[in-house]
Amino acid sequence: MCPTRWYVPLGAMVRRMRSLMKIIKGLAALTVLLGLVAGVPIALFALVGNPLERLPEVLQLLSRPDYGGIIFFSTILPIIGWALWAFFTLSVAIEIPSAVRGIKAPRIRGLGSMQGVAATLLAAVIALFGVVGPANAATFDTSSQSSHIVITAPQQAGGHTTDQAQAAAAAQKTDSPKTFTHIVESGDTLWGLAEKHLGDGLKYKQILDCNPGILDADEIYTGDQINIPVAQNAPAEKTQSKPAPKAETPETTTSEKSEPEHPAADTQDRSSAVENALSAPAPEPVQETPPPTQEQVSEDDSAMGDTFLQTTAGIGGLLAAGLLALIGKRRWHQRRLRKAGQRTSPVSAAAARTEREIRDVEDPITQEKIDQALRFLATWATENGTSLPKIFCLRASTGALTFYLSEPKDLPEPWAKEDDEGTVWSLHPTDVPTPEAYTDAPYPAMVTIGEDTKNAQILIDAEYIGALGIEDHHNGSSHHILTALAVELACSPWSEQLTISLCGVADDLPNALGTGRITSYASINDLLTMLQGRAADVRAAMQAAEVSTLHEARTLPGQSWMPEIVLLGVEPTDRQRHQLMDLVSQIPRLGIAAITAGFTLGDWKLSVDTEGYATLAPVGLMLKPQKITPEQQETIIELLAQSAAAAEDPEDGTSHAAGETPATVEDVVIHIHHTDAPPASGSSADELQAVPAQLHEGSVAEPAEELAADPELAVDNDDKSIEHPVAETPDIPLEAPAAAQDDEPVVPVQETELVEEAMLATVTHLADRGREKAKDDAELQPADNGMSPHQVPLGDLDPDATELLGLVSGDTTVIRLLGTVEVLNARGIEPTSPSTGKPAPGTTARCVGLLAYMALHPGATTEQYNEAFWPNTEVSGAKAAQNRNKLSNLTRAYLGQADDGTMLFPHARDERYRLDEQVLCDWTVFTRLIGDNIQTVSLPRLVAALRLVRGAPFEGIRPKNYLWNERNMTEMIEVISMAAHELVDRAMAKNDAQLARLGALVGRTVDPANEQAWRDAITAEHLAKDHSGVEEIVEKFHDYLGAFDEDFEPEDETQQLLNELREVGYHVA
Repeated sequence: MCPTRWYVPLGAMVRRMRSLMKIIKGLAALTVLLGLVAGVPIALFALVGNPLERLPEVLQLLSRPDYGGIIFFSTILPIIGWALWAFFTLSVAIEIPSAVRGIKAPRIRGLGSMQGVAATLLAAVIALFGVVGPANAATFDTSSQSSHIVITAPQQAGGHTTDQAQAAAAAQKTDSPKTFTHIVESGDTLWGLAEKHLGDGLKYKQILDCNPGILDADEIYTGDQINIPVAQNAPAEKTQSKPAPKAETPETTTSEKSEPEHPAADTQDRSSAVENALSAPAPEPVQETPPPTQEQVSEDDSAMGDTFLQTTAGIGGLLAAGLLALIGKRRWHQRRLRKAGQRTSPVSAAAARTEREIRDVEDPITQEKIDQALRFLATWATENGTSLPKIFCLRASTGALTFYLSEPKDLPEPWAKEDDEGTVWSLHPTDVPTPEAYTDAPYPAMVTIGEDTKNAQILIDAEYIGALGIEDHHNGSSHHILTALAVELACSPWSEQLTISLCGVADDLPNALGTGRITSYASINDLLTMLQGRAADVRAAMQAAEVSTLHEARTLPGQSWMPEIVLLGVEPTDRQRHQLMDLVSQIPRLGIAAITAGFTLGDWKLSVDTEGYATLAPVGLMLKPQKITPEQQETIIELLAQSAAAAEDPEDGTSHAAGETPATVEDVVIHIHHTDAPPASGSSADELQAVPAQLHEGSVAEPAEELAADPELAVDNDDKSIEHPVAETPDIPLEAPAAAQDDEPVVPVQETELVEEAMLATVTHLADRGREKAKDDAELQPADNGMSPHQVPLGDLDPDATELLGLVSGDTTVIRLLGTVEVLNARGIEPTSPSTGKPAPGTTARCVGLLAYMALHPGATTEQYNEAFWPNTEVSGAKAAQNRNKLSNLTRAYLGQADDGTMLFPHARDERYRLDEQVLCDWTVFTRLIGDNIQTVSLPRLVAALRLVRGAPFEGIRPKNYLWNERNMTEMIEVISMAAHELVDRAMAKNDAQLARLGALVGRTVDPANEQAWRDAITAEHLAKDHSGVEEIVEKFHDYLGAFDEDFEPEDETQQLLNELREVGYHVA
């Protein structure tokens, strides 16, 4: 059975016994080794002297019979003994350098057995020094007598053992908390008591501190009286935010681990450090406020279902975050270059399913915090002139980041020391400090290997480990694990200074990923040639810099030091294996690490069992390994390819109205050159309030003013049957900006500073400018050939459009997606918290997410519904049915019934879900207004449709509620942008600046990444002869591009526009 809890029984005894046995074995091996190497020759000299001095006499005696065996015993037998001694001593001499370098020595024909004996004795001797050294703080015990992971608290510090009773007594004297007496009952454990009374089983040590008479965590008996500290902020009930591991998880015992055959010196030291550090208990989550009760937790997430760290196939949260960031950057660039009228192609159903799955598990916040913490340590080390801490492992859980060091080192605040030696440090994610200056990532080879039994992600520094073998003789997943490692390293934000070399695994990944970090080699010989050349270069550079390690080098200014990670999926020859081992294990380390499938180069090995769980040797840590299956790899490559493909014109090839030539940059410039006519008359202020100003990141969207100046086109916000209209807001702090949601690269939000306006191209100034110009309308003469938006007669709207707008503006229930997602005129009961009786906004937002899905996917099947919201659960399972029923019932009660009693969200018919036809969606109204051909739609319909747009589609959402919306959002952005550009084109043809401003405002709001929208905004201000407005828009455009990449340059059409504006006197960059 899979471990479901970390216990602390028998820890001290097991640790001491194991250490004692290592010492005994080491001393015995040292004695035997000294006896064989030094004692044998001494004994031979003492007993028979030097046999070589009697060699001439022996040659004469060989011609005569040897009566009594005098020659044999006095000469021949000693010579045989000397020969055996020489062979053994030679074997020891061969094994010593290899052991020191941490590799297996080459086998010499004829010395096989003696080399084995020599290696075994040397291994025991080296282990002896590993045991008695100061690094041995504790052990990580996976005894075969228990399937539970046994964690022992650190007991040694500085070479001596600290008595636990004395430590507890001292602690009690310095800080005596209030306690109460508890009578031990049958079945009580210190862990259970701490869990019950203190809120966390890991706080069992606080109970030990109050009971100095208890020397071992196991030694409590029924009837004993023990003191338990009074919890300061103990929760009423322990919150478990993650589900316990499933019962069918396999057992792991000591017998499943294979001990290293010949551990070498540096490998043994690293292994000991790992055991010592990982044996410390996981740090308690830092809590500055009392943790919420289970009811409080469930009120916002009751309809969310289980939270997953991995997809069903095995992709973890950090890998997913890096991969989606890469896809998002490509989509942002794709949107940036898309011309009006062009469309992007959708991905296959399988690829869309994979994207939903990885969006479900992505953890960009933890990824950002890890990156931030590691870079801060680099800055701290540089500023203080100290070396980087040797972090070999990092554990990322919900409440803490835990750093495991191979050598003791004091870390700065707010890191908290979790052991006596200073090898385990923890940090709460909210306390991660921000580096004051940019620095290269100091641990570029930090990568996720899997999820532990406590639902935390485990990362290792592949560069530190040097060689890791992955063996799966049951499921054949070794290459799948290698593929996951390759993708994460290629996408991770802290792996920017890193190169990855593949051989025999995922050959198509380098081209698909295109990050420049990853290369595939056709043969191992080609790979080795490259590595040898790189090793020589790094060695020379380290000598020139006078540094002994790459960690030391990375604290120096100047050139970067890029490690090379080799992922090898083919079996090398013996010669190639030795060459690779030499490169990986050279001292000083040259930043070359090898992760291999099917074989092992050193002591570190990830062994996968029949159930798919893995054990990391030599520490015995049990994991659910991260992997990418071939099917997922194929869909990931498709997602990457689709996000990089250029948008295309529609199949019919039409992008403008027949017989109508769109206004161009040249047309506008010529017009400015040759006419002194004033710009078209301004419209009312309401026209420019059609779209709200872009919100700062992290702010909560307020409902925007409606688009239309005329009440017939306005939605009545005052007539609502629900007291609190629902607006979807992020439930998690530091959410991605609404306009960008998941597919734009995002500048991280700082808690003390809002994102600058340049980041998302704020349009507030346009509305303000429009209001100012509206005041001066009397001074402006209307253009002879144009019609301002406020002059569009409503009577020109056809009956169907008028009826549609009448429905939207009445008391109809409307699901609004074109801006902040919200439901107007919901007629039911808003979800409330059972514990407080107050509204539960998180649950309500989840309900609104379901209504949005149903509005866009009428007739969705049970399978489609389940995949949209819980893509990593089996649709036929009981848990999936429970999730669907709970969310559906909450949403049905929230949406309510029509006046005639009709359920607005009826129960499924034939396993298909749909909303009642009385429920409207603003996107549906928009598409009906513009029709099938946007170039031929009437101007009143076009303006009316654009007035429905209040902001970017799906603005302000929590992405976890909208795993399904990528394609829907893309379609909305493309169609609205097309309509906005069409309005700008018509305005230019009619010389109507205010109409152009309206179209440009909408276009840039829904898709600030698109350069066409920026050109439209510049053109609109140009058409209005507003020089300061043009220069302001251009400046913000450059700031926007620079926020993503300083090297970004405007595309050719934008550059042409700017050049022509300079020619007519504009001062633009």
